Amino acid sequence: MKTNWSTLSRGLNKAFTMIEMLAVILIVAILAGSATFYIADTMSALRLTMTGEQMLSLFSSAQQTASSEGRVVEIRFLKYQDLGKSAGQPMYRSAVLLRHYQVGESSPDPADQGIPLAAPMSVVSGDRVDAASGVVFSEDNTMSSLLGKSSAGMSNAVGNNVKVKGTNGRFEDWNFPHQVTESVSVLIHPDGTTNLAPSEKWFVTALDQRSEESSDKSNAKNFYCVQIDPANSRIVSYRP
Repeated sequence: MKTNWSTLSRGLNKAFTMIEMLAVILIVAILAGSATFYIADTMSALRLTMTGEQMLSLFSSAQQTASSEGRVVEIRFLKYQDLGKSAGQPMYRSAVLLRHYQVGESSPDPADQGIPLAAPMSVVSGDRVDAASGVVFSEDNTMSSLLGKSSAGMSNAVGNNVKVKGTNGRFEDWNFPHQVTESVSVLIHPDGTTNLAPSEKWFVTALDQRSEESSDKSNAKNFYCVQIDPANSRIVSYRP
């Protein structure tokens, strides 16, 4: 049998060399790495946007509730340690909306059948806003004047007798699942005024936890900021 060396030579020339194979593998690895980074960055941005929009909705609900019901409403930001990290430092990770009922008002608890309250009561309203995984509410004064150093005077929560509607319809004591180290309360009155000093600008910002842990917040390019007017509780959001 006669070997056709010219045909065999053409077949060998069509095959990949080892260097070409390594080059292809390297290119695929680079593309895969870039795609992974892009997906991770996109997911982080989505979590941040979701947290910011929930915070915006919370402020909007507080303003509407105070106006429609003619009562003081509180937005309380809660600072606690991430239970997923044994050595993690406490950060502001949640916010909750509270309705305040005064002495003499009819009890909101259906089981009380409308009897007047002998002591003030605060009731958790709606769902608690928890920052998404990897997202926190900044307490740096340049990012969040509401939670920064200048707001230290607001750190005492207003309502102590806090209730939540239980599964049986009766109101129960509200037990937050984390050990809260600090809280900051923003009050919105029926006429739209707040407990915030009118001479200052007030805002709160959700951002990536890694940016919050950084000493230089000027590099934070991905965040969601909500500003509240202290005179009429109007809100404006900013998302770069």
